Amino acid sequence: MSQPIVRRDFVPGSDYSPEFHRLVMERVWPKVWQVACRVEEIAEVGDYVNYEIGRESILVVRSAQDKIRAFYNVCPHRGRRLRDDERGNLSSIFCGYHAGTFDLNGKPVTIPEREDWHGCPRGNREARGIMAR
Repeated sequence: MSQPIVRRDFVPGSDYSPEFHRLVMERVWPKVWQVACRVEEIAEVGDYVNYEIGRESILVVRSAQDKIRAFYNVCPHRGRRLRDDERGNLSSIFCGYHAGTFDLNGKPVTIPEREDWHGCPRGNREARGIMAR
């Protein structure tokens, strides 16, 4: 059986430039479906995968047995990254900046320094919490 032929002109080497990368990140990835993980990777409530694409980091979390949520992996208060690890299991989402916590649906649970959230549109319990994708 012969090896498949790999064409050198199929994706020109010149396309792997910083400008081409910037254009792909700007015009392609935000407009197409992303495969962040397989459902069996987040089989139990609290399981999560930290999916990264370009500069974006998205937490994909099983928030209930029949529900999967995806959030920007940043606190809406100061933009601090919430999780650095690739995957795991958690009972709530914790921000190390002010020790705030969010439930698995992204709603604020504790906001210890509430006065520091003044002016932040997501700084109260009634707010939507972490920005859902």
